Amino acid sequence: MKYPKALTGAKLFVPAEILCVFASLIEFIMEIIMSNVDASAAEENTILVNRLLVGLVAINALNLIAFVMKVIGFQIARKDERQFRKSLFFSIIGIIFSVIFFFTAGKFSDFMWGVIEVATLLVVVYAILALYNLAEAEDNQDVMKRGKIALVMVAIIFGFAVINKTITVFTPAADTIFTILSAALDLLGHAVFLSFLVAAKKMLKNATD
Repeated sequence: MKYPKALTGAKLFVPAEILCVFASLIEFIMEIIMSNVDASAAEENTILVNRLLVGLVAINALNLIAFVMKVIGFQIARKDERQFRKSLFFSIIGIIFSVIFFFTAGKFSDFMWGVIEVATLLVVVYAILALYNLAEAEDNQDVMKRGKIALVMVAIIFGFAVINKTITVFTPAADTIFTILSAALDLLGHAVFLSFLVAAKKMLKNATD
């Protein structure tokens, strides 16, 4: 058995990412709804407010479950590929700063959120690199190609987030459209990452059997 620990981790990564896809889809739908509803009218519409609150709770619940599954997966998979250790490390950094962020406000809060965003980025990057290394060891060109596409997608999403923060500071009116585009890109990114994880899991299963 070549990579039993990595395979066990992948078996957690795939369903976790499916949860992330659903969370992103809900967020995208919510952004579309909010962009077409006047803020004051939305506050007076109790049914809409309740549905949005349910959606928000669902997003947070799905992301939390996915986060726990991924952390457990990193903890197990790191025994077969050292890059998973870095994903685990930045996952812990992210949760620590998330707790700090909850108790902060103003510019310091913005700084905390920036750290969380970078930590989240690095978690994904090192997870991709870990699976890419295993694919390279197995000479699996399909998984390697999917890994490269996933990395490019991550870079695009992060770059767009930076542009979004910069432009909306000077042009607040563009915030709505950029928020929708960001949600759409996030959904696409999770879908691409999921495709990569599914292919990597299949590769690891074949290598481990």
